[in-house]
Amino acid sequence: RVELAYVVSGSCHSPVYECTYDLQSQKTVVTAVHDEKLEPGQFILMDAGVVHGLEVTAQCYMLNVELRFEPEGRHLYSIGDLAGRSAQLRNCIIKGKTYLRGVDRFNKLQQALNDVIEHTSSHELRIGDDDALADILVARLLLITAECLDENVAQQNIVNYVAKIDRYVSANLESEISEDDLARVLGISKNYMQRIFRAYKGMPLKKYINWLRIEKSKRLLASYGEYDIMDVVIACGFNSRQHFSRVFREKTGMTPTQFRQEFFKTHQIRYYPGIEREKKDVKT
Repeated sequence: RVELAYVVSGSCHSPVYECTYDLQSQKTVVTAVHDEKLEPGQFILMDAGVVHGLEVTAQCYMLNVELRFEPEGRHLYSIGDLAGRSAQLRNCIIKGKTYLRGVDRFNKLQQALNDVIEHTSSHELRIGDDDALADILVARLLLITAECLDENVAQQNIVNYVAKIDRYVSANLESEISEDDLARVLGISKNYMQRIFRAYKGMPLKKYINWLRIEKSKRLLASYGEYDIMDVVIACGFNSRQHFSRVFREKTGMTPTQFRQEFFKTHQIRYYPGIEREKKDVKT
């Protein structure tokens, strides 16, 4: 048996307990607790034998079904038939986890749950009774649940890849960054890397790298004049002073020197190139 709980509105906490049986005391002992908070559109699928609780807010509205799997022969579909045709469902089964949580991004799962609950309630049936339409609706529910869980895994993979790209780029800003080399480090194709990065960040990878370099250059230029322009060029990975000045002006509307002078003027800092800087006394 498995239980599917889906939050439509409000929120809830579902503490899930990992337990083991202690032979010496002959008691079930809790070894870990996972506090799963569910927001609207989120759901949890768990083995009905898993020890868990449910804490809901006053405004929480949930959909909940419990599915019981029986020997083959009575119904239109077996779980084996469905898993044989759906790699997504098959992946959920072979994970062997006691519970899985996911997000219903397009409300497909909510509609499938509503259809199952409405049909079984109106016919005063329990899921598993002889009813062809109920079999079809439950099969649809299982397949959509597996699809949502698979989408969540794919989305998490994208998040992980983007985080790795961020770390690599930030650590190598002073060097030439090759997208081919970066894709090889990640173990994915260059085209796929560019596509997922643009979809996640909203800009091409090259543009993002230039943005990071300009932001770093701003910080260096504002460092009390400790860095001359060529120091900034090298530290931020630009090919030449001319290239840096051109990109900087495109992004900020001023030259690096103008930016530095404006920054010091705005923050009332005296700028003496080549010696230690001091801040002006400000009378209030």
